[in-house]
Amino acid sequence: MTGLNRRQRLDWLPGDRWSELLADAETFLARWGKAAQQLGWIALDLFSVHPLAPAARIGCWGLILFVRGGDVVALTASAATIRHRSAAVLTYRRADQTDAILISEAQ
Repeated sequence: MTGLNRRQRLDWLPGDRWSELLADAETFLARWGKAAQQLGWIALDLFSVHPLAPAARIGCWGLILFVRGGDVVALTASAATIRHRSAAVLTYRRADQTDAILISEAQ
């Protein structure tokens, strides 16, 4: 989280979306950080983007980019369930992030 707080907003994220992302990260880490670590989640699972096309290549996005102001309501070693404000439910499945970088390193 420190890497995100230290950097300026990314050009490909509108200001309100950047603020939302920071809030989502803070909320997730406060509520689920310890459990995520115990379940084997790493920083790339949470905060990743594609190095060349961070906005377009959502297959490289980490969990936090999908929260969008919603709530993570369940977390396992392989997936997270997000309930959005609209009541829609999204299941995020952990994937191999070898082609990704941390959002704090993105341009």
